[in-house]
Parts: sequence; C-alpha cells; structure tokens
Amino acid sequence: MDGFDDDSITLASAMTFNELGLVKNSYDGGYNYGDTVGTIDMNDEGVAMLEDNIFCTRTFAEQNPNTVKAFIYASMKGWKYACENPEEAAEIVYKYGSSVSSDHQAYMASEVKKLVETDTKGNAVSDFGKMDEEAMSQTLELAKKYISLDDATAADKLSKLTLDDVRDTSYWEAAEASTDGNFGTLEKTSVKIQLKWLPQAQFMGYYVALEKGYYSEVGLEVEVVPGGGDISETTAVTNGTVDFGVTWVANLIAANAGGMDLLEVSQVYQRSGLVLVYKLDNFTK
Repeated sequence: MDGFDDDSITLASAMTFNELGLVKNSYDGGYNYGDTVGTIDMNDEGVAMLEDNIFCTRTFAEQNPNTVKAFIYASMKGWKYACENPEEAAEIVYKYGSSVSSDHQAYMASEVKKLVETDTKGNAVSDFGKMDEEAMSQTLELAKKYISLDDATAADKLSKLTLDDVRDTSYWEAAEASTDGNFGTLEKTSVKIQLKWLPQAQFMGYYVALEKGYYSEVGLEVEVVPGGGDISETTAVTNGTVDFGVTWVANLIAANAGGMDLLEVSQVYQRSGLVLVYKLDNFTK
C-alpha cells in the first residue's frame, strides 16, 4: 500500500478485510484515506474467484471420512459463532497471537463476516461452508484462462480439470445434515490445519472452534498452524506435515494441475474479498 500512498500505483490490489482497511482507517498502521478512495469489486464485475476453503488430500478424505466430517462440522460451528459475534471472535484471535493490531483485527472480523455470509451476487448465505456450483465453476474457468504454467504437461492437465477433480461436496453435506456432530468412530483424532497466513480474523472460525471447545466436542484434538512460512499450505498437506489446509480455490487448482491430488471439502468464503482501490481525486482532475 506504500505504492498506492505515494501515487506510484494508481490501482492497488487489496483485500476488503485487510489492505482496504489499512487504506481507509486511521488506527495504527492505517493511511486514513476514509471516503476519498473508490473500489472496483471483483464480485460486481462478474469475475470473482472464490478464496478461503478447507482442503485435504483425496487419499486422506477417503481413508478418514468420519474425521473429515467431524472437522468440517466443528469448524463451521466455529465460523457461525464468529460471524454472530465478530467482536468477540476478533478478541479470541488476538489472544492466540494476532499478527495485527486489535483495532485492525476488529475491522477484519466485521469484513470477513460479510464474505462468509454473502455470495458473489450479494445474496445472504446461511449454509456455512457450502460449495456453490456456479461460483465454483466460474472460479475454475477463470483459473483455466488466466493461470500460466510453464510445464506443458501441467498446462494441459489444467485445461482439462473439472470440478470433480478439485472438490467433493459429500463430506460437507454429511456435516451439514448432522444435528449432534456424531459421525461414529473417528479414524484419526489428532489433526493439524495450516492456515494461509499468520493468525488474524481471516481465520477466526478455527480459533473460535478451538476456544469454545467445538473440536473437542466431536472428539478431535486440533492444532492450528500459522502459514506464511517456507512451506506453502498445499505442500504441507501433500507431504503430510498437516492434515488440512486453508487456501484459495485457484491455488488448489494450480496445485492439482501440477501433480498434487488435493480435495476441497468446504468453501468458507462465499464471495471474493478482492478489490482494486484507487484515489477518487486521481480520476476527477
């Protein structure tokens, strides 16, 4: 955002829950532009690509179906509580080692809530974690069009990928249908999930599920592993360092085209948080 601030960048890519908040707000780290900026929203322009989801390897899901269902159930319970209580959720994340200020954490929680509870067309969503067929298909087609892979074999595989190659809705459907989170004997009770970045309200549902004991209620001991290190979440899941990961759908698509066999099992964000932000004065002079 420094380039945006000094006008070396006219249109800056920003997430509504993160960089846009820093641009608009005056709290610690903010640029305090307020209402003097405008945005171009990917959802409004019809080019939204879905972002944060929960995934594992296809093999892990097939070998541990009850564990996957239980993990989704407890995670979505966490996300539901977080969206109903964003201020408390922000405080919980901050306690677990926030990477940003408490003020920015609160802003992030309020904005992430919108991405979880609203779809790409602006409709309210009550089924937390569902995989909307139309939005998923749009993401896949845009990925095929714009992801550039140097390896010819990977590029060819990318062009032929279908939704069935990247997601399975059955685990989420089973979790959604459950009234008590009882999925029988869990094949694995101690699991790890790696985030896409450091602790922040972008991932508040998982921290709330930890804090409120939702994971333990279904028989799981869960470790939330921060992202942002040398090993990406897709690699960490593939090599078995962790069991679950949080990534953007396009990242999962590219990873599978490159030879991984990852499987989305829940779509947390129902709309894109990506916008282009610009200074209104630059377009009215």
